[in-house]
Amino acid sequence: MQLQFREHSAHYGRINCNFMLRRIEFKIVLCGLLAWVLLLNPVNLLAIGDKYAGEFLKFGLGVREMALGGAVVSDPTAVAAHYWNPATLTDNTCFSGNFMHTEEFAGAVALDHFALALPGKGEYSFGAGYLRIGVDDIADTRNALLDLGTDGLGPGDEGYPGPDADGTEGNGRLDPGERLDYGKFGSFGASENAVFLSGAKILQPKLKVGGTLKMLYRSLGDDKAYGIGFDIGILYQPAPKINLAAAFNDLTTTFMLWNDGEREIVAPSLRIGGSVHHHFKKLPLAIEPLFGADILFEGKQNTSDISIGGTVVRARIGLEVIYKECIALRAGRDDLGNPQIGLGLNTSVGSLDYGLGLGGSYAEFGSSHRIALTLHFAELQRALKRYL
Repeated sequence: MQLQFREHSAHYGRINCNFMLRRIEFKIVLCGLLAWVLLLNPVNLLAIGDKYAGEFLKFGLGVREMALGGAVVSDPTAVAAHYWNPATLTDNTCFSGNFMHTEEFAGAVALDHFALALPGKGEYSFGAGYLRIGVDDIADTRNALLDLGTDGLGPGDEGYPGPDADGTEGNGRLDPGERLDYGKFGSFGASENAVFLSGAKILQPKLKVGGTLKMLYRSLGDDKAYGIGFDIGILYQPAPKINLAAAFNDLTTTFMLWNDGEREIVAPSLRIGGSVHHHFKKLPLAIEPLFGADILFEGKQNTSDISIGGTVVRARIGLEVIYKECIALRAGRDDLGNPQIGLGLNTSVGSLDYGLGLGGSYAEFGSSHRIALTLHFAELQRALKRYL
């Protein structure tokens, strides 16, 4: 009897200890977020931040995610969680890989993304990704100008009268009478690169948190810049199939340092959103409406739905309809008000997704086409063993 009592006491002691640890972890998360709001005061960062320094980080990624207008902070796919909300990695159940390719602005800008998501072991889950946005083969005419002035004559030419009196010779501009030497045309590229390393933890059955370390590299011709940033995400599931979430991006500000000594600072931003996944009992259909908003502290009033001082809010909405867990139809409105649509084909070994950005405020640049392939490696291996 006494031995049994001791075993029960030890058992309940362990339960109580685990419960207290989880409460402590939860309080630490809340205190950290409160300190971010009260002490860091992101609105004041406008004084030192650059309004468009981190614009490429807001481009978005994931074909399903973009087709849903980016309203996915509460429910991205596992291979896009490192970008939208790392806390959602805790819902991942398989080792997956994804490759995405997008062409924006009539093919002028190419976006490529590769990601891995690892299934959770106990309370922890992990993911990683690489993003590149680039414009290649930009014409370089800096060395092609024959800067001879309006008379078209330079030193060594017969009849050269000396420097032009009007100052057009050697001024570095293409003036009337001057021309370009097309044999001296060159090219250069511009690219934005980011490596994401993410981890997530289950604090309580309904509460998950995650973080992403971002290592950034930018290049423009011969100029280079390096930076590092950090995101944190929260996922709260008050009931089955209901998700509420928030993601704090560039939490401590993201610094970009160029090789010429110039410094750019990306101000923090906040994403919030929710989603509800509903299966129809008598129909082979499921629907998931999603909503979200980006809260920016960079003063971009001309691209906002709501503006209060230097803080702007951009709304996002999306809807996904899934037939027999195989075919997914998607539509959404992104943070700039542009319509998005998409189609997904899901199997046990992976999925193939296509998305179409319909232009909206950028209609003059044409539509944006996106395609992605996701593979579930364990299921793929089992399928290959069956058929080979």
